Amino acid sequence: MWFALVVALLTPVTGRLVVECPQYGRTVAVDRQPVGQTPLPPVNLTTGFHWVEVLDGNEAVWSRLVYIAPGATLVLSVALPAGRRWAVNRATGGAKAPRATTYDLRGQMALVGAALGDARHL
Repeated sequence: MWFALVVALLTPVTGRLVVECPQYGRTVAVDRQPVGQTPLPPVNLTTGFHWVEVLDGNEAVWSRLVYIAPGATLVLSVALPAGRRWAVNRATGGAKAPRATTYDLRGQMALVGAALGDARHL
């Protein structure tokens, strides 16, 4: 019994996340908190599920729900869209209009679950 306790205490409770993105200067956020810009050095995270996003300004252009295993390194290869369409505000003569950047994290996780065949949270 004591051996199992020692093994549980010595097991690492963190893992590493590496984000590979071909475009430099994109902000990477984990659980809606910025952790750096691409190219991003490995980030130590607690084990469990985390929401990873690549942002363009304040807008998420790529996001995934990932699982960080204890003592493991997860490498994410991010393929971003080539171009970006800007909303045109006709009232200001064609200037770029700000986009709404609010979203619900639980709603996005439910959609990811539905895409994987799990409809319990919809």
